Amino acid sequence: MGKSSLPDLSLGRWLSRGWKAYTSQLAPLIVASLVLTVVSLPSLAMAFDSTPTWVWVAMAVSLLAVYPVLLIGWCAMLLKAVRGRPAGLADLFSGLSRLGPSWGTGVLVTVLTFVGNLLLVVPGILVWCAYMCALFAVEDRKLSASASLTLSATISAGHRGKIFGIWCISAVSGLVAIYFLRAGQSNSDGNGPMFYAIAVVVSLVEAVILGPWTCAANAAAYDDLVALQDTAAASES
Repeated sequence: MGKSSLPDLSLGRWLSRGWKAYTSQLAPLIVASLVLTVVSLPSLAMAFDSTPTWVWVAMAVSLLAVYPVLLIGWCAMLLKAVRGRPAGLADLFSGLSRLGPSWGTGVLVTVLTFVGNLLLVVPGILVWCAYMCALFAVEDRKLSASASLTLSATISAGHRGKIFGIWCISAVSGLVAIYFLRAGQSNSDGNGPMFYAIAVVVSLVEAVILGPWTCAANAAAYDDLVALQDTAAASES
């Protein structure tokens, strides 16, 4: 394959491919996104000032045991959709077929990003931009967790600004939802329920539209970047 046949690797291309994939397979992607949203609900504990211990335990189990494996299955679904193949809800559980690598990759990316956000928001975003592709590579290339992270760091180099652009779009609704959740907590004039309702509506928009679309855009980014690496490797051999 010559250089002239390579994709343009632009942010616009990835968003466009993501939107096409999302709209072509709306039902399975929306249902899977809603399942992931429900599984990750305990993480909302971080948005509240006072949270029972059992909620923190539920969050730890969710984010460290269940969510990472489903996240790998979610990425496998998205990659199928981007590549024009039918994606079914059963694909959400495909990470169970290689539980060790899938769980390990999902946990490592989640924990590294979480720790980065604890230090400062910027390091967490940088970690995500570097290792996001590992979530797709672990199943697509049948790699180990460490090999997936290494591949992601390699193919994302020089393109992380565009991956950051996708992150910015996906983060908007989450930040707005957290704002209204906290506004509901601190409100003392009886408008708390209204703020909570707004947070729920924004979260649904995220789960049904923005989330699947931007995640599909991430799948498009991975698909293009790994194809670019394969082309470079073939030209060298």
